Amino acid sequence: MTTPTHGRLTVLDWFLLLVCAEKIVQHGVLALLFAVFISGIGHPDLGERFAVSSDIMAGLNGLYAALFVLAFALLLRRRRGRLVVLSLLAGADIVLEFVFHGPGFITVSVIVSALGLVLAAIAGRRERHPA
Repeated sequence: MTTPTHGRLTVLDWFLLLVCAEKIVQHGVLALLFAVFISGIGHPDLGERFAVSSDIMAGLNGLYAALFVLAFALLLRRRRGRLVVLSLLAGADIVLEFVFHGPGFITVSVIVSALGLVLAAIAGRRERHPA
């Protein structure tokens, strides 16, 4: 699982890195906003489905940001398993958005995660069936 794949980063790799970077920033900022009350901004909205403390949400978002940092490092080094890790994180992000906000609540987070899933699938197919 630590053997790098051959070649340099492709345009598709850069798009995957960009998706991953967006998720790192998103969850990092959310962790900060849940951890620190900023007058005029407050804490992010969780929806009305669950009563979860801001401290727990800060920790979960911090953990999620750290996992996306791991995925970013795997992508940057083109390590085996990188597409699986990114796909699992992106899929979980979509599911958790729907759990917290309800099905059909489409956010930028859902769109970016869906894009990550599609790009990872395309990259995986290209690796398995090179032109």
